[in-house]
Amino acid sequence: GKEPGERNTEMNFKKAIKTRVAEKTAAVDLPPVPERKKLRKALGLSQDDAAQVMTNESGVSITRPMMANWEDGRNNPSPEALPVYQEFLRAAADLDKD
Repeated sequence: GKEPGERNTEMNFKKAIKTRVAEKTAAVDLPPVPERKKLRKALGLSQDDAAQVMTNESGVSITRPMMANWEDGRNNPSPEALPVYQEFLRAAADLDKD
């Protein structure tokens, strides 16, 4: 069998991973999937245009397929792209309010 200390280390490791994963998903603070496309369209931008704008403004490479995936909820932006996309959606939401 395992030494008690060994089992504790394994438990702590599993807990640390769970916490990390939870933080990661919690950190993806984005509007619900249907909102994302609506917000982009409120700016009158195609996925291509939006990707271009974000790439130009941030220097982070964002492509149309990435935009499509984010809007469909197939996957979330990378840690580099996330703040750029969040800022883009926030700006769109502010403009949409008027």
